[in-house]
Amino acid sequence: MELSKNFFHQVETKIVPHIIAAVEASLRAIEQDPPNFTNYSLGCNCWDNLYNRISKNLANDDYFNIKISNKVIEISAIDAGNIIKFYFYRVNEQTRIPNGAKSIKVYAQEQCFLSDEIQDLIIHKNQSVFAIGYDVSMINGLGKITFDELLAIDKNKYQAATIHTFEYDTDLSSEIIISQPEEIQQPIVTKEVLPNSQKEVNKK
Repeated sequence: MELSKNFFHQVETKIVPHIIAAVEASLRAIEQDPPNFTNYSLGCNCWDNLYNRISKNLANDDYFNIKISNKVIEISAIDAGNIIKFYFYRVNEQTRIPNGAKSIKVYAQEQCFLSDEIQDLIIHKNQSVFAIGYDVSMINGLGKITFDELLAIDKNKYQAATIHTFEYDTDLSSEIIISQPEEIQQPIVTKEVLPNSQKEVNKK
């Protein structure tokens, strides 16, 4: 299915900035104590931050509609007369398959094992599993932000097809990469030993 330029423009202007802001806020929070956080912590923090941003900022949007169920936000829009539904999640940098998103994977699995006739009907109604995927790590910061289609090819096996890659200011990701804190150099304190003659002068 071909999506319009306007659709991607709407995503780029109304959703992508929230992804960048959520990643930036999460990296800065974890930067306070990097030895005791992991990429798992980063992923959870970033998703929760983004969830709150999207649920607040798209609640009354004039283009997107959101539906929340069991802490999963389904975003929908009408493009060229078709209803497009999609989600957002953190993905593997190479495969673009979500790291978590269990409920979305279950939905993809359900489509995989339907009959050919039902699958054709689902595709005709544009009910494919679409999502905005972003990859982020404590070492590399924010990577790509893509609009993907998630496909279940077998039981618990998936593949993702990238439909569109969003461009953003790379300086935003390069500024927030977490580095190990530098060792603080403590000043060396020495005791000055005065000559006996000087000690006598100081007593007076």
